[in-house]
Parts: sequence; structure tokens; C-alpha cells
Amino acid sequence: MAKKIPHIITIAAIAAIITAIAPRAHACTSAIVSGRASATGKAMLWKLRDTSSPCNFVDTIPSDGESMAYIALFNGSDSLRREAWIGYNDAGFAIMNTASHNMPRTHGAPEDREGFVMTLALQRCHDISDFRHLLDTLTRPMGVRANFGVIDAHGNGAYFETHDSAYVEYNLADSPQGFIVRTNHSLSQSASGGTGFDRKRTAETLLAPYADTHSITPQVFTEILSRSFYHAPSDRNFLSDSMILLDEHLIPRTTSEAAVVIESADTPDNYRMWAMLGWPPTSYAIPASLHNLPDDLALNREDLQAPAYRKAQWNKRLVTRRIGDRQYLITHVLRQLMSRRANYTLP
Repeated sequence: MAKKIPHIITIAAIAAIITAIAPRAHACTSAIVSGRASATGKAMLWKLRDTSSPCNFVDTIPSDGESMAYIALFNGSDSLRREAWIGYNDAGFAIMNTASHNMPRTHGAPEDREGFVMTLALQRCHDISDFRHLLDTLTRPMGVRANFGVIDAHGNGAYFETHDSAYVEYNLADSPQGFIVRTNHSLSQSASGGTGFDRKRTAETLLAPYADTHSITPQVFTEILSRSFYHAPSDRNFLSDSMILLDEHLIPRTTSEAAVVIESADTPDNYRMWAMLGWPPTSYAIPASLHNLPDDLALNREDLQAPAYRKAQWNKRLVTRRIGDRQYLITHVLRQLMSRRANYTLP
């Protein structure tokens, strides 16, 4: 049995041994879902990840007797698996984050420690109360500006809008619709400096009819939200245009590198992670668990890429064009590709 969290935990010791800092995520879209809004009655957690760190992959980390076993998404350059970006452990605790650009910053404080915090959480936390205790006992400044989304095996869920010295918790049980969406701003702060307002509204608009009929499934995230070019503020589906500019106002962006859904179950052994590596509109969802990691999601030692990532990125090149410093989507090519994505082949 893994030990409970000690009274004081520091991430500085872990981060100090990193000699090179990998590129960090700048934007993500995420949601947590209550069992009362889902088709199975089980909670879910979703993150579409935008990052400048390519070649994301999934791996399982066994228990060392002190820490719990877990499965998580990692940066391609993270050979030691030190920074988890979304995952769950063998206690049924799951976590992910989005960067929050309107959170206060402490001058001179360390930054970009979110991956280390999530690794600690997966190693140590049995449930949401443990994560709350973790945040309470981390040394200050924490080095984070993030919205941490969590669910546990008891059906609980919450977002923790967190900065260097404090956090504000938004409990999933308080959501009238049974889901909460976060992008790259925190509701506990002034909106000034925040980003992702359009993506948040779009994700909420797309989820609402499924929540109203208690029919949210992992596929709603993998097949609809992660591939959607709908823009709620203008009530327009840009996929019907001949060419569109990929920018932060749409859920999938130029910098989108993965989309992952974690679905809870009666026991942690039955949890499932649905992972889409590479650009989500040209990727495909692959189920994984602590006890079953498909080769397509794992890092290939020869080319240091997961096969699913390599396949999705090849197909992305078929449907995008760079003009100057901007990237455009050739939508009719994408529509053709999506219609036969089950037959994707490597070049």
C-alpha cells in the first residue's frame, strides 16, 4: 500500500536535477464530467493539449513500494518520465491541467512546475482530499499558474485554480449541468490577461446537449470536441469553408499535440484512458489502461516517436499549408481524410 502524503513536500528537489527545461504548453482545452451527465454514470476527465513539446507518448510507471503505479502522457523529450501531463493511478485518482494566463506571478519565483506537481499527485494521492492536502503542504512559491482538473474513484471532481501561494477550488458537485470546462484563464481572477475564452464557450456549447440527456461518453470528446472547428461566439462551423487559419479561437489549434480522455469505473482496474497522439483532427483514439498499453501509444526507441503520433502528424501535413508565418487548414482534404481515417497508413 502506498504511503499517505507527508506533512511537507517540496518539488524543488525534483526540479533541481533537471538540467534542461523542455518547451511548455501555452494553451489547452479541458473538461471534467460528473457521473450524472455521462452515459455510464461514471466521471470523466478530458484534455486537448497544446504544447511546443512534440512527440507526446503514453507510458505506465510501476509502483516502487513508496509511490503508486500510474499511467500518464509525457513529453517526447522526457526520457525519465518526470513530468506527467494527464494520467491516473491505481487508486483511481486522475489529474490534468491547463495553463492559466491571468493568474498572478511571483517575481523571481520558479515557473512551469505543473508537470512535477502532477507527477507527485499521481504518485501520492488516493483522492481529491489528498490532492487538496498536497497543495496545502507544497513549499511556497509553488511555481505554478494552472487550473488542475481532478476526479477520483468516489465519483468526486474539482478544478483547483492554483498559483504560487494559493488556490481556489470549484467542485463538480456544484455544477448544474454536471460538467466544468477550463481553458487558459481562471474564473477566480480578473479576466485581464486570460486567453481561451472562445474555446471555453465552444466546448460548453458542444457539451450541453449531451449533458442534458445524460449521454456524455469518451467518444463525445474524441470524435466531436477534439475534431471540431465550430466557433460558438459566431455560431459558425469553419470546416465548411475551403481554407481556414488555425488559431486559438478554435479547439484544435496549430500547436495541438494530443487529446486524452480518462473514464472512471467501479474499480481503478477498470479505468480507461482514450489517447489521441498527434494533431487530434488527424489522429485516432486508442484505449489504454494501467494493465494494457498498446504499442502505438508507447515511445519507439528507434525514432523516439510513438507510432500513433507519427501517423497523425504525417496526415496533418497532408491537410495543412504554411503561408508566411501562419498555418492554414485545407478543409476539403481534411473532410476526405476524416471520412476514411480508420484506414490511415504510414508513408
